[in-house]
Amino acid sequence: MKRVIFMKYLKFTFIVLFNLIINSSYSQGEFVVEIDRTTGHITKTGLPVQPGIIYVYPNWRVINENSGIYIFPIGSPSSLLLSYDFSNGSVINSPLYNSMLGELEFSNSLNTLYGLFSDWTYNVKYFVSINPITCDTAIIGNPIPTGNKFQGKSTFDQINNKYIFINHPDTLYSIDATNGNVISKPVLNLLSNSQMLCEIAFDDSTNILYGLLYDNNNYFLCSINPSTGDVTKIGTGSTLLNCGSAAIDAKNNQFMCIYFASDDYHITTFDLVTGNIVYDKIINPLPDPIDNVLSLKYDNTREKLFSIHWDNNFEDTIGFEELFQEHVAFFPNPIIDNLTINVSQKCTIEILNTQGQIIKTINSNGTMITIDIADFSSGVYILKATTDIGVVLRKLVKQ
Repeated sequence: MKRVIFMKYLKFTFIVLFNLIINSSYSQGEFVVEIDRTTGHITKTGLPVQPGIIYVYPNWRVINENSGIYIFPIGSPSSLLLSYDFSNGSVINSPLYNSMLGELEFSNSLNTLYGLFSDWTYNVKYFVSINPITCDTAIIGNPIPTGNKFQGKSTFDQINNKYIFINHPDTLYSIDATNGNVISKPVLNLLSNSQMLCEIAFDDSTNILYGLLYDNNNYFLCSINPSTGDVTKIGTGSTLLNCGSAAIDAKNNQFMCIYFASDDYHITTFDLVTGNIVYDKIINPLPDPIDNVLSLKYDNTREKLFSIHWDNNFEDTIGFEELFQEHVAFFPNPIIDNLTINVSQKCTIEILNTQGQIIKTINSNGTMITIDIADFSSGVYILKATTDIGVVLRKLVKQ
């Protein structure tokens, strides 16, 4: 295998991260949690994996079932690839993470972390192995002309050592993880433009690829043929909302996913045979609407369901609130049409939704600014203000 370290990207990332770390302080934490799908209750497995995380990559997470290590990248304030031992709640590795990497999957039989590296210059992706200790990568096989977008839809066939991912918009790739050869790449056989495959997960007990199919405001459990791209519905479907992140319990033949509705996160469990919903529970406790739960993953060896919980109520700074109020003030809250922000120094304002996606960005050199948000949907948003003294988040409510 050809070993490649993408130094030009890492150098740029390091410069950006250095400035972020020097100039930033935060007041929240990211926790790995265990979820009881029958009740929705979450239990923190240890201390925050990295106080001050703004976001994680929602579907780029794996579990090394050989050693009980949860591996996932975080994006800000430090782009790192975290290896977290959930048996004792400690981070054991945290190298700089290259943002050109995505779609992470782990082979328990080969004991290897895999992913895709996106080369924007040549509009191709490379199938790579990744060293979780250093985040160094090694190319396996030939370039894949798949464009630059990461879909967040990948899985690993542990039986046949196949890496499976969906390329934008609807091509299903299966790659031999031992040599990087493309085994098949059919276009998904979707019946109409209203259909979309939202999540995929491979069941190693039955050798079947499953997914969650969106079709005309309903979500259906489905099976997928990796060779032909045929998609077959299972069951009658359900009107879930904003589904994301899925996992399979191979022993109990269950497919689990997270969705967001009415300011609550839900954990829903489907029976793989019938497609019927076995459990549909609100994830708790989440005391603040800003809190979220992402990156669902099931450890079939230990029979435990894990996720990542962003806790806005975790405090890791003291006295920063007073400093922030001296330099940045905003009103009204709740908001109807316009948000006014009074800034006494250079500041970057970002408005995010509860999924961590940036909706609007405004830069100010120290003036009063007015933001028109009349076209925003009603609900909860997050105001992120970055100044020379640090970074802080505030909850906004749009009426």
